[in-house]
Amino acid sequence: MPEGAIILDPNGSSLVPGEQAKPSAQLADAQGNTQPITNDIEQILTALEQGADPTALGEDLAPAAGGVQGSALTTAASIDRDGTEIIAATQFDTAGFEALGLSRTQSLSLLNLLQSSVVEPNQENVAPTFENTINGEYNFNYNENSNDSTIIGTVTATDPEGSAVTYDIASGNENGWFEIDPVTGVISLTLAGVVAVANDFEALANAHTLVISASDGVNVTNINVTLTEQNVDEAGSFTAQSFNYAENQVADAVVGTLS
Repeated sequence: MPEGAIILDPNGSSLVPGEQAKPSAQLADAQGNTQPITNDIEQILTALEQGADPTALGEDLAPAAGGVQGSALTTAASIDRDGTEIIAATQFDTAGFEALGLSRTQSLSLLNLLQSSVVEPNQENVAPTFENTINGEYNFNYNENSNDSTIIGTVTATDPEGSAVTYDIASGNENGWFEIDPVTGVISLTLAGVVAVANDFEALANAHTLVISASDGVNVTNINVTLTEQNVDEAGSFTAQSFNYAENQVADAVVGTLS
């Protein structure tokens, strides 16, 4: 093991709930002996975060030649501390770690490692929310005799995290009369619905309730959507018919009846 190597131990003590894993650092001498410096590094990081001078933390962090405690190597030569410091700047360059026996390159590498190991706490993923509802649901009317391109209504949902929302009919469409565009939320009749009782006001009950879902890929929100078919005043129609009548009929004689 090279002298001055930094040892990162991924197998630290067990974490208690709420704690996050952090690297554990040790300083090695030429003989492979190690001294833990994790606590010293944490003190220096804390000082830097608070804007304090990391070289003024006290003699406990100063190299102690021949000492058996602290972060100093037990076989190191005597070192006189001169208090040299470099104020933390954009490169986060500081002489604070050098008081532990680390080179400037090692100090910066360790700082980058410790900074990258900080994990932001997970934020709760919130389900999509439907907009422009009335009493928490949608109600749309459509005329009978519509075609499959007629827009019956449009549902809209947004996701607080900004994720794309997709729509689906969760229930109420067992006959397959209705469909929804998964991207736009537009509801319309299917080809089967165009020729079904869902498109004939005189044929059946004229209100149809669907459950529409909006998903952000993680959470799903459902909402009731009622589609009400409206009657249309339809023009009368005739079927082709023919009638026979005898000659010499009197006025007002009934020749036939149209239906």
